[in-house]
Amino acid sequence: MGRKPKISVEEKVFICEQYLNGIKSLGRLAKDNGINTETIRRWINQYREYGSNVFQPKAHNKNYKETAEIFDVSYAQVYQWIKKYSDSGEEGLADKRGKRKEAEQLSETEILQRKVKILERQLKEKEMENELLKKVKEIERRRYCQKRKTKRNTWL
Repeated sequence: MGRKPKISVEEKVFICEQYLNGIKSLGRLAKDNGINTETIRRWINQYREYGSNVFQPKAHNKNYKETAEIFDVSYAQVYQWIKKYSDSGEEGLADKRGKRKEAEQLSETEILQRKVKILERQLKEKEMENELLKKVKEIERRRYCQKRKTKRNTWL
C-alpha cells in the first residue's frame, strides 16, 4: 500500500470544519479520507487554536517551515514566535522565565501575595512534618507492642 498523496490546505480545513460542525465523526472522517484519527485530531486542535493559517506553509510571506528547519525547532514554535512578535513586538519575545520583580517594584498587593505564598509553603511543611511524626510514633508503638508479646511468650 503506497503513501496517500499530500492533503491540501483546503482539504485539511474542510475535514476540520466537518468535525467541528458535527457533520462527521472523527472515525468517519478517518475512514473516508484514509487518514489516521490521531492526525485528524492534531489538525483539529491546531485549527481550533490557530485557525486555518496553521496549515499554510507560507503565511504572510513568512516561511515558517524553513525558519523551523534553520533554528531546529517545530513549526508550531515558529508560529508562536511570529504571533508573540505581532502582538507585542520585541517585548513579546523576551524570555521572562525565572525573573522576578525586585521588592521595590512590587505593589502592595503583590507583596502580600508573596507573603501568603511563603506562609502557605511553611504551613504545608509543618503539616507534612506532623504527618511524618505521627507515622514514626505509630511504627514505634507497633514495635514496642510486638516486643512485649514476644517477651511474654518466651516466659511461658
